[in-house]
Amino acid sequence: MRDVADSVLDSFIHPRVVKQLKLNMRTLSKARKVQNVDGTNNKAGQILEAVDLTVNNNREQALHAFYIADIGQDDFILGYPFLEASNPNVDWRNGCIDGFTTISSAKANDWQPIQKGMR
Repeated sequence: MRDVADSVLDSFIHPRVVKQLKLNMRTLSKARKVQNVDGTNNKAGQILEAVDLTVNNNREQALHAFYIADIGQDDFILGYPFLEASNPNVDWRNGCIDGFTTISSAKANDWQPIQKGMR
């Protein structure tokens, strides 16, 4: 996986999701400065860590780096590497990808849902 790329193209994951799912993070060899889609600087500052996740879209499976950044209310942003690898059918008007898409980690089989009232 590459550490340096044009941040507009990459995939991102919110830190709250990393924490909630107890995902294994890796430290980047070089810190990355990112900007939001609107061109403003991301309030989290530089990106120092990423998680490697498997994205399965209609049986097309590929490993992708997801950079950990505050991306607002979204949990994930699927970037160009996903689009290129999966070549999904996109309904741009409604913002939907046709078919079935899942994201998993190497330890997905160990994951247990959090019961209501427990943390």
